[in-house]
Amino acid sequence: MSAGITRIIKNFFKVGPVSYWRQLQHIGDTKAGTLVGVDRFGNKYYENKEEIYGRDRWVEYGGTLYKDAYEDASMIPPEWHRWIHKITEYPPTVEPPANPIYKTTHIPNFTGTEKAYKPYNTTAPKYHAWEPKGIPPSPGQQSPAFLERMKKGLPTKQRIEGIKQVIAVASGKGGVGKSTVAVNLALAVASLRRKRVGVLDADIFGPSIPRLMNLKGEPNMTDKGQLIPLTNYGVKCMSIGFLVPEEDSPVVWRGLMVMKALQQLIHQVFWDELDLLVIDMPPGTGDVQLTITQQVVLDGAVIVSTPQDIALIDAKKGANMFKKVKILGIVQNMSIFICPSCQHQTHIFGNDGVSKVAKEMDLKMLGDIPLHTEICELSDRGQPIVISKPDSIQAQYYKNIAQKIMSEIRQSSS
Repeated sequence: MSAGITRIIKNFFKVGPVSYWRQLQHIGDTKAGTLVGVDRFGNKYYENKEEIYGRDRWVEYGGTLYKDAYEDASMIPPEWHRWIHKITEYPPTVEPPANPIYKTTHIPNFTGTEKAYKPYNTTAPKYHAWEPKGIPPSPGQQSPAFLERMKKGLPTKQRIEGIKQVIAVASGKGGVGKSTVAVNLALAVASLRRKRVGVLDADIFGPSIPRLMNLKGEPNMTDKGQLIPLTNYGVKCMSIGFLVPEEDSPVVWRGLMVMKALQQLIHQVFWDELDLLVIDMPPGTGDVQLTITQQVVLDGAVIVSTPQDIALIDAKKGANMFKKVKILGIVQNMSIFICPSCQHQTHIFGNDGVSKVAKEMDLKMLGDIPLHTEICELSDRGQPIVISKPDSIQAQYYKNIAQKIMSEIRQSSS
């Protein structure tokens, strides 16, 4: 008790009555120490090695932030976080922090959260319920300040240079044959409509286009640093698979690297002039899908699913993600298996599941594609059936769907 009183009296004379009262009001304690530095927001950082561990470094908020009488960890720039939380013994005034190329400008207390963080006193409660000012509980009542901040952070949609129309081929679940459908549809449009067509493989972690289109090698660069797509069967293709050393090399990247690669695939590829770009989306509903729908003007989306219930659940999720984009329709892949010997038809994955979902969600049913060994074998060899056997019944399924897709695009753009 006497030690605590002695400390309080000592700090009172060190900081003075004004600072003493202010500290009691805002941090519930009195502290005196050596000024270590001041950040660009006016926050002052102190140290007193006589204090107990964990309370020997602290910050006094400055400027308008301090006058507003709330504290939040995001008011402290990252370089000072490292020092105040003992990650380093040296403050940024002594040891300048690293400055990576992806570093952005620090925005203090972006959410406007009140009193969420108090690092000084172990006796006072440190955490409070998170009540961000920018997001009121009632929908549609966001504050003007919050909306202004969000506007600055939202990307603007734009068309990819040199491309007239863009469609996305998506699925909620992997393994439904989405990439095979995307490639054959692109080839069908190129052959039937005499269109200049390209395929963009947006599946960063599982690129399939290099194998399906029988393409290898690293793309060349233009004088402006743009990637030049590889071409086969008259269709230009770009994939992250062209940029990794081996086909079986895994892409083990964190979100930042994935987004950087995606930005390069979207905005730094020299397509020259294309009538149609088919984007082979990754399965699911994640960062890549969100980025593409937010940044690229899409003329439509095609959803691919198999008839089984587990795939249909995810197909609905995928369709819901494209609510702000025109959904051209849904394709039922692997709809039926026809025995090559006796021609007996078997619905291996169920019957008419996709058509029921299409009706339920008011989507156009673009067509069925049967499960056939030739489609699989030729795809694995990099010889899509639309090219290798253009007159086959299997190729005709893709061509019919391609005709419907182009008709839908034409109607929506007219």
